[in-house]
Amino acid sequence: MATKKFYDPYLPVQRDRLSHPDGTPADKYSIRINDPEDGLVQVGTVSADYNLVTNEEVIQTAYKILEGADVLSSEPWKTTFDGKRFMASYIVNGGREVETPVLGTIVPTVDFQNSYNLDLRHGFAVNACRIQCWNGMCVSNIVGSFTFRHLGDSLRELEEASANLIAILSNTRFREVVAQFEHMAEVSYSPEEAGILLKSLPITDNLAGKIVRNLEGNSMWDIYNSITNLLTVSSTFGDRQRNAQLTSIFLQMVAAGNRYYEAA
Repeated sequence: MATKKFYDPYLPVQRDRLSHPDGTPADKYSIRINDPEDGLVQVGTVSADYNLVTNEEVIQTAYKILEGADVLSSEPWKTTFDGKRFMASYIVNGGREVETPVLGTIVPTVDFQNSYNLDLRHGFAVNACRIQCWNGMCVSNIVGSFTFRHLGDSLRELEEASANLIAILSNTRFREVVAQFEHMAEVSYSPEEAGILLKSLPITDNLAGKIVRNLEGNSMWDIYNSITNLLTVSSTFGDRQRNAQLTSIFLQMVAAGNRYYEAA
């Protein structure tokens, strides 16, 4: 099986109009990155009103926001690019980390995203990271995010949204989420009960087996931490979406006082 190639996220990229087989102009445009080895590689097909925003432009705008916020690290701790979708995650400084006796240090992250194939709008989301093991926890659906369609002057809209970023980081919701993580550490499972919990989750048997082998204890937090560790290391956008889904499920379980997941 061929190995998937991971491209430099900052390669030159261009938008070109497509043609019909008879040579007449089509209504669609191709988005192609220019790789030194492979040449022009098509990574997306878009409509005429699509405004190409490059990953480099997103990062340049991110730096403007970082300077204005004065609370963020200058380099991303994690960058992911699969040729089409892009994400760069920055650790928040400025005393916004939360120290916990059991979980260690939990810090907010600001994750900037973009795509060349319409899978992702560009923008940013506030998530979390456990420093001790560099586990990323996707909590943006609870804490906050801002995304923009690739239309018009969307980069300007992204930059203007930085004021909302400050408001999100000043909100108490992040600390409330960490408190829910701490509560997970108080809920213990026997090996049999842990197996029941894993069977109730929307995961594959393969992932469940890896979670068990990766466990460091018998609490709900240990199970959740094993999940986020595996999904963070994988560095795929599919597993990032699973991370967000499973994080939401565990926080719902804590809020409802449930030991197992009950699908709606």
